[in-house]
Amino acid sequence: MTVKVSINCITYNHALYVRDALDSFLMQRTTFPFEVLIHDDASTDGTAEIIESYRQAHPEIIKPYVQRVNQYSRGNVHLDIDFNVSRAEGEYIAICEGDDYWSDPDKLQKQIDLLEADPELIMTCHAASKRTENGAFVEDVRPYPTSRLIDPADLITNTGDWIATNSMVVRRRLYDELPAFYRISPVGDYALQLLAAARGKAYYLDEMLSVYRVGQPGSWTTAMYGTGQEQAKRFTHASKLQETLRQFDRDTSCRLTKPVQERLTQLRYTKKLLYGDRSVFQEPYYRAQPLAGKCKARLQVHVPALFQQLSRMRLKWAYREKGRVIDK
Repeated sequence: MTVKVSINCITYNHALYVRDALDSFLMQRTTFPFEVLIHDDASTDGTAEIIESYRQAHPEIIKPYVQRVNQYSRGNVHLDIDFNVSRAEGEYIAICEGDDYWSDPDKLQKQIDLLEADPELIMTCHAASKRTENGAFVEDVRPYPTSRLIDPADLITNTGDWIATNSMVVRRRLYDELPAFYRISPVGDYALQLLAAARGKAYYLDEMLSVYRVGQPGSWTTAMYGTGQEQAKRFTHASKLQETLRQFDRDTSCRLTKPVQERLTQLRYTKKLLYGDRSVFQEPYYRAQPLAGKCKARLQVHVPALFQQLSRMRLKWAYREKGRVIDK
């Protein structure tokens, strides 16, 4: 039978977690064949050896691509496109990084059934449980309280973990003829949201079908907030997102310009806060904030060192309470 779904998994130093991911793929109960495409970015902790053991046990399903030289450090942030999607045989692409995993054996079948039932659907996603590396619950990733079509504007104005990346299943053709904005995006999951907003309908399934880990070494959250270099990294990230959105607006002939401008306003506000620009208090976005948001902004601008210290203390406290402490 022809492969219907290609699971897109990227790994880097995920030796502590990758078995959970691979086992969750292999437990899927489906009426169709699927393949697991894994790209390992030159891990140094034994991740590649673990993947190889799974390949030997399931050679018809597990298909790794192991790098000898780390590609991300060379500036390639779209490893999944270049090394997994490019060799995918499936009509659909399911996404799950090597430090996350799926929690329901019927996850794939449920999402493919939705896509098969509506040819206009380009993406499906679902609720996920955000947990620390040792499994302690943090919060739910749940963009809506019920199952529903996703408003394209919401895909544009919401970034971060509004949608859990490991909940996404998309049609393979979504990646055809990638527009310019996709390649310049600093993060692939947000680029995929923008692509879905521009090219078709997306559906949210309000069922908890996967686990999204946070706080582990090497994760985006730890890299962006737990290194002591938060200000510079977040400013650069926001600038790249602005560039991505402006290009997205051009690529889509300004068809979705209202939510694009809304998100650009949010990012401009964020950048002014990061560097203590007091003109931020004249921004309409600031005036629309609740009292708590205004107080936080005032603290960040007027006493930035204290604000950063308190932010790191809050993050450490949160993970300590949930069973994980970020190293200094």
